[in-house]
Amino acid sequence: MAEKPHTKFKELNIEQKIEHIWEYYKIHIFTSIAVVLFIAWLMNHYIINPPPEITLDVSVFGEYGDNEVFFELKEALDLLVIEEGVNETTVVEFFSTGEDLDATVTQGNMSKMAGKAQIGEFDIMIFGGLYYQNYLQEGALMSLNQLIDNGTLDVKEELLIKGNDVMYDSDDYYVVDVSNIEKFSKMLPSEDEIYLGIFYKAQPIEQIKLTLEYLFK
Repeated sequence: MAEKPHTKFKELNIEQKIEHIWEYYKIHIFTSIAVVLFIAWLMNHYIINPPPEITLDVSVFGEYGDNEVFFELKEALDLLVIEEGVNETTVVEFFSTGEDLDATVTQGNMSKMAGKAQIGEFDIMIFGGLYYQNYLQEGALMSLNQLIDNGTLDVKEELLIKGNDVMYDSDDYYVVDVSNIEKFSKMLPSEDEIYLGIFYKAQPIEQIKLTLEYLFK
């Protein structure tokens, strides 16, 4: 039986040409579309409309937190520490440490906290109860002595807690007792004791200073 002769592509009509292209090149078409969309996403994400850079992080740990207070704090900090026209933002994030949390939520919180600690995203840390001791024992809190000496942190000495006061081998100050300061008690209304520390990798010292002045006034 003789083979049916092949028709040259240029001799096909429009509909036949489309069917031919689709039959033999659809994988190439889909691949090309995917590549173009990916390149467009990269350009939009990193060049045309990049996400704002986080210039200051405030992380709060406790059983319960007031989300409205956190939102108001973020709005205040955005106005306080970010220059107009600069593509930056602040973050105020709450991590629940309550024992009655769902196991999945607890695991998610722990993973996110570990991730932020590993890449150095923490700056100011506010703790309900003695949760700060976990970070202090791991060496994750900055000594406050230098911040006190250069005027970044200005608080009464009786509010400062030394490392060796809580079984950490250092005579430096590491946390501040902020239990009786209104802005902090509003954040964590169910906590009797609230403490503030600074993550050991925190970089935006000027922004931290402005934030501390706002929180303590």
